[in-house]
Amino acid sequence: MADENKTPGIGSNSAIIVALLATGAIWFSRPAPLETARPAPIDKHVEVRFEDQDVEARLWQDPLEAIARESEKADAGQRKECEGKAEEAMRKSHCRSPLFDARGERVKGSEKTLALGVVAPGAPYFEDSETRRRLRYAALSGLLSERFTPNDDQHIGYFRPADYKQKGLPAAIPYETFQKEGGDESILLLWIDEDIFKGAGAKGGGAIRRLVALKDALCPPDRCAAPLKFSILGPYTSDARKNLADGSHFICRETEKKKRLPMQPVAFDFYSFAVTGAPMQVRDTPACEGRLQSQEVRIASFSTIADDKTVAERLVEELKRRGLGAKSDERLAGQILPHVALVSDADTEYGRNVAMDFEKALNSLSCAKNDSGSGEICAQIGSRRHSLTYLRGLDGMQPAKDDKDKKDKDQKGAPAPATPMENAFGPGQFDYLRRLADGLKAEDDRLWRESHTRIGAIGILGNDVFDKLLALRALRPLFPQAAFFTSDFDQALASPNELDWSRNLLIASGYGPSLSRIWQGRVPPFRGAYQTSAFLATRLAADEFVRGKADNRGPIEEAAKEVQLFEIDRNGGFLALPQPDSPDAKTDARIRVQPSPGPIFSELADSAANGWFFLFLLAGLSTVYLAYKNLLWPYLKTTWMGLALCLFAAAGVALRWQDLAMWATDGGLGEPLAAMQGISAWPTVAIRTVGVVIALCLTIDAWFCLRRNLDRTVKKETLYLPDYSRPGGPIPAPFYDVTPEWEKYVRRSSFGSVARRVAVGVLLAFAVFACLSQIFGWPGAPWRGAHLEVYRRVTVGLVFLMLVLTFLVVDATMLCLRFVVFLRDHRTRWMPATRSEYSRILGIGLNDPLLDDWIDLSFIAARTSCIGNLIYMPFGLSVLLIVSRSTIFTNFAPSVAILLTQGLCIAVLFACAMALCFSAEQARELAKRRLSQEILTRKAPGAPAGGADPLEEIKKRVEGLREGSFVPLSQQPPIRALLLPLGGLGWTALLDYRLFPGL
Repeated sequence: MADENKTPGIGSNSAIIVALLATGAIWFSRPAPLETARPAPIDKHVEVRFEDQDVEARLWQDPLEAIARESEKADAGQRKECEGKAEEAMRKSHCRSPLFDARGERVKGSEKTLALGVVAPGAPYFEDSETRRRLRYAALSGLLSERFTPNDDQHIGYFRPADYKQKGLPAAIPYETFQKEGGDESILLLWIDEDIFKGAGAKGGGAIRRLVALKDALCPPDRCAAPLKFSILGPYTSDARKNLADGSHFICRETEKKKRLPMQPVAFDFYSFAVTGAPMQVRDTPACEGRLQSQEVRIASFSTIADDKTVAERLVEELKRRGLGAKSDERLAGQILPHVALVSDADTEYGRNVAMDFEKALNSLSCAKNDSGSGEICAQIGSRRHSLTYLRGLDGMQPAKDDKDKKDKDQKGAPAPATPMENAFGPGQFDYLRRLADGLKAEDDRLWRESHTRIGAIGILGNDVFDKLLALRALRPLFPQAAFFTSDFDQALASPNELDWSRNLLIASGYGPSLSRIWQGRVPPFRGAYQTSAFLATRLAADEFVRGKADNRGPIEEAAKEVQLFEIDRNGGFLALPQPDSPDAKTDARIRVQPSPGPIFSELADSAANGWFFLFLLAGLSTVYLAYKNLLWPYLKTTWMGLALCLFAAAGVALRWQDLAMWATDGGLGEPLAAMQGISAWPTVAIRTVGVVIALCLTIDAWFCLRRNLDRTVKKETLYLPDYSRPGGPIPAPFYDVTPEWEKYVRRSSFGSVARRVAVGVLLAFAVFACLSQIFGWPGAPWRGAHLEVYRRVTVGLVFLMLVLTFLVVDATMLCLRFVVFLRDHRTRWMPATRSEYSRILGIGLNDPLLDDWIDLSFIAARTSCIGNLIYMPFGLSVLLIVSRSTIFTNFAPSVAILLTQGLCIAVLFACAMALCFSAEQARELAKRRLSQEILTRKAPGAPAGGADPLEEIKKRVEGLREGSFVPLSQQPPIRALLLPLGGLGWTALLDYRLFPGL
């Protein structure tokens, strides 16, 4: 029994093992920190520029901010330099169009110039400045990709249009020039403040008139023999797009009566890269009176991004793949449909429109195929959609008033989030957001009470990514089981400080960080969807200008409608989710703008697959050999064989990885297959599948371990029943015959009796879980696509086998505890054969009453040594369940029902085991007192000499007994076994919070 009595060293060695693993994890991946070695710039310098582009601004800087800083330096006289006569103003570089020189003549070669205006928001807020920086990066990257190089990569220029206030134009318009490598074509890149398309003056045709005025300022009709080709990237917001669409596309010009000839139309090409609303439509010609003559303004609008309606439909389809849609007519009949909440900003045209598009698309969630499969039946979902709004700028951050203020803010940094910021006063709206979240949570609780349903998905819509992040912070902790989604890809959504709230966020967007390989070229991925779209629009505008035709617009516009879907993983990566109908696979490479999404599993090279195959095969064979040679814990031989079987299965999976991965991911439409990215439940399935095999093998080993131990104890204690070979006569009072209790113990340890009691315990555990689930809600699994039943069946199988093993150990512990309590509370008299054997071993008389005390302790030690080993088994499986439900695999929401049920089972087992330990120790203390009293009696004056020597030897044995439940408290199996789930929780939490580099 020496091998069986040796308890596993898991409790004592786990800290060392995990510490070594943690140390290894540090070297697993140590990304180099991106820290610049560039010294700080000098504060002052002297520079004299003689070119028109004389404002310092590198290619990644905000052009409007650079010009604003330059304008603030100018004194009143310099600001009025362009208000004189036209001839005098023309001589000054900032007062004339960049297409004309100081003599008022057209710049040589400017006839082959494209005026490319980039419309950007001009507000001073941080998000608007960041938008301008992104647009400049995208536009310049697009021009460089089309081999247009900047004439000056360190400076930009600007010009002041004459009478800009009356014409509704900006006071200064930034520009920069580019030249085609090896060609005569050039591009004049203009940065246009979008405010010229907004406001009261921009309505009713005002936006069109301002646009024509800008073109006239660049190339006046009386000085430009050839019309200037003018293309515009924009507008950027829906509000500006609405003003352009509402106005008449004709203007009235003043002319002499004798020259009332048809006027050439003014043409603009709009590359709509950001606005996702309805396209602009041309209005009728206005009636021009007197000397005014109408001139047509031709607007060609070309969209390079999918509209909101398509984005919403794609995202709703993704929600259906995640189990949030109606499944059948019976589901509709019960009206058990998902409740969906939409949170959007109410003060922008885009926020209002995108919310309406999503509301319409969400109606399809309530539709399912009828019984025949020939049609659909839909239920009303109006009452299941909850729409909430907020105003932009939830943080209340305001632009700096001057450079000093901005410098102070940069030095102090952003204010740390604290409770006072949520006070109900000041510019911040955190208190509004908090009440919005609490109100939605109250509605969710009401739905649970009344209809036993909850809000299954929450959409956060709007065009301010910082507001979205704040909304996620407020809502995510209150709705851990809901699927969160949004529109418009942005890298800021996966910022390291926001991952606790933004991970597993679903994003439906017109673009991701990059285009297809032929369009993206050597340019690194971008920060946002609109930046990617602007890059594509810039390349298209430059390409069409050089080729002189726009024959690819139709196919490219159709290809650009494909919506990209992403899910943020726990490391801040964006997993591209394939769609069922990808047009890119059939389109020409030149017009294939969207990147083809790769598989949603890690691909293995043939050499890597072979390597893993032989590694698992070798591990399995080694396990079989060690188990066969009894070099591992012998009482777990079946479990080692089961583990070897799992290793052999893993070798087969490695050999057929590609086919099995395609089946698991359902060809890209199902659950992703990833290890520790936090987006896949397949690792959970794999761990629990291994757990099913291990649990079954542990149950078998536990049963046979109990039977072998019982047989060995019977043989050791000579507890054969019935024992009439050596009748010992009547048992004197106050001793009790142990035979009836021993018969009960053996009878209750039979397979049938144990199976009945274990079945009752398992049923009670499932009943408790069902009741708790009715109170706190059923635990859900974030699963995508098919094969959800695989997850459920494996989970149910593991939980069932774990409960069987748990209650098997509980039953064995309780049986032993009951017998130990009998031995402790009664002066027992064992069978004659047993007493005779121990009398010979101990060297004391056969009728010595203390002989039975030692037999009691010997039996307790022998039996509890086996049960102590078994106690580790359920605790080890609980670690397996804890790890398998870790958020390092996927974003499992905490389940009160699971925690309470599992905790209750573990608590029952722990309590029974500790009660057994305490009862055994009490039995030993009682035996020690009896021995001490008898020793004193035999050492009393007049007693025979040497009569106490055998008893003193027995007392030493009792005190030195270190077997089974007689080990010190710190080494008791329940105490050490409890470290397993506690350690599993602790180290899993460290992984969840990404405290190990590389993991």
